[in-house]
Amino acid sequence: NNQRALRRMCHAYHPVQCATLIAPYVAYLGLSRIFNGEVNMSTNNFDVVVIGAGPGGYVAAIRASQLGFKTAIIEREFLGGVCLNKGCIPSKTLLAGAELFSKIEKAAEWGIEINTPPVWNTKKLFEKKDQVIIRMRQGLETLCQKRKVLVVKGAGHLTGAHEIEVGGETYSAEKIILATGSSPRDLDFGCRDK
Repeated sequence: NNQRALRRMCHAYHPVQCATLIAPYVAYLGLSRIFNGEVNMSTNNFDVVVIGAGPGGYVAAIRASQLGFKTAIIEREFLGGVCLNKGCIPSKTLLAGAELFSKIEKAAEWGIEINTPPVWNTKKLFEKKDQVIIRMRQGLETLCQKRKVLVVKGAGHLTGAHEIEVGGETYSAEKIILATGSSPRDLDFGCRDK
């Protein structure tokens, strides 16, 4: 009943909010293992394993670790998921560059004299975008290290109720959080151009 109520509640929230709600619940379910000294960081046995390191996944993993759980996060590409690496952050960086360019073009309206008009250097703009992504990704990696969240690189496959296989290695967990995000799917309504 509690799990069903939690699932219903999470459908109403953004993934980050949902992860924040789930982490304490996951923590509550396994708390006795921490206090009984059953946690051993040297094995592939965890209290919580999160599959997917996007905004929902890394928040849940860090929160579980803050609550004292031995935690791992599995990601097939990069920490931060689509939001940090391909979507939100890169888009906002490019938009910030376009906004700055527009302001420089209108500088004369503010009494700022610029002798030559600004020129786009798209190569440098995209280099800046890549720098922002790398810096933020490294920040997440550092945060995971500080919070003692093991980052496992590779695609995680559930092999049982408490087991995940990643690249031929098996990880077990008392609780598994699936935070794999979504991907677009083409729907065929019979009216596609051929």
